[in-house]
Order: sequence, then structure tokens, then C-alpha cells
Amino acid sequence: MKIIIAILSLSLSAHLTIAQSFVASDTKKCFSLDNKKIRNGDTLSIASGFSMEKNGKITLRHSNDWHSRYAFARKYKMDTLFTKLKLTKEYIRHDSIFNVLHENNIHRCDFPYKFICTPIFGGVATSLADDIEQVGNYITETNETNLKIEWTYPIDYNGRYFILISNMFDEYIDIKVTSDRHLNLNLIPYKELHAILYKVISDECRESRMNMIKWK
Repeated sequence: MKIIIAILSLSLSAHLTIAQSFVASDTKKCFSLDNKKIRNGDTLSIASGFSMEKNGKITLRHSNDWHSRYAFARKYKMDTLFTKLKLTKEYIRHDSIFNVLHENNIHRCDFPYKFICTPIFGGVATSLADDIEQVGNYITETNETNLKIEWTYPIDYNGRYFILISNMFDEYIDIKVTSDRHLNLNLIPYKELHAILYKVISDECRESRMNMIKWK
């Protein structure tokens, strides 16, 4: 039995290692361990590493949409970086919210929206005709501890809504679930932040635009 458990553990560990990858962006003076220049869009595996010269930088997007940013001249090993990162409360929180999105099939929605065209200033502007519409302004400034957010839906719908809350670095910090078309959002947990972003996602994977709440 111990041998079987050990084999299963190693198999799972290998699967996670293979599945984890990191997509590079905003790269400058970064090189793979075989001295090839890392370019935007390149993928690094967890078994790889990279080096950075002085005044270099790189942003790595993880498979759960977490973004890691590095700007110190040195050599980096991805497995070491990732092991340390997984222990931080910010990463754990982000990853748990990502799992909610993934398990409910509402991560990276690709809903077949219809487009409408509106003449504007001598040109044409396009917008989504059947997405979730936020009630009110795109940016809300407040000093209150609670804020009521509302939205409309283009069809009769009795499913759930997920309110995804992020910081200004696109890191997930909270998620709320409701069957109503409004939510009284307690802002106290986010007061240490300058501002937060949020969007509404339905069970059928329609999305609202991204909205901002900032403090006066």
C-alpha cells in the first residue's frame, strides 16, 4: 500500500510539474539558461530558468493567471521561485478564486456575443449587444463602507452571478456569488488598497465590463 501511495504521489507531482508553465511578457535583457534571448510570448516550464542582466525585467503569467514580475539582475530557477510563491497568502488566495472560476467553467469566457454598430463622430463604434450591463458609472468614488452594485441581463435568467474582485495588478482578491442582480459589497476588507476592480460573470459565461471602485 505504501508503495502504491508513493507512486501515485510521484505521478501527481510529475503531472503538476508538466502542467505548470509561465508565459513571458514585458521582457528586457532576459535570457534562457542556454543563453537564448527570451521574447514576449515565450513559454517557460517549471523545470527551466532564466538570467537577467542589469536594468532587465520580465513578467511571467502563470497557468492560473497570476503575474510574477522580476527586475533584479541574477539567475532564476522557476521551480525555486514557484515553491516560494505557493506559500504566500496572496498567491493562495488568488489560486483558490481561480479554482472557483475553473470549476464553474467561467474562466476565460468565450460567449458568442452579437455586435451592434453605432455612428459616432463620423465613424462607427461597435459594442456587445447582449452582455451584462453595469448600472451606473464605470468608475465609482466613495468613502462609504458599503456599496450597492447593480446590473441588468439581456434575457430571462435565473442562474447565479459571480462578482470577481481584483486589485490593480489583476490579482484576484475576492469572489462573491448571488442569484440577485445586485450586491451590497462590504468595502472594509479592501480599504488598504487604493482601488479595486470588479466584473460580473454569469453561470452561462456572459461577462460585464471591468469596473473600478476607488476611495475619495
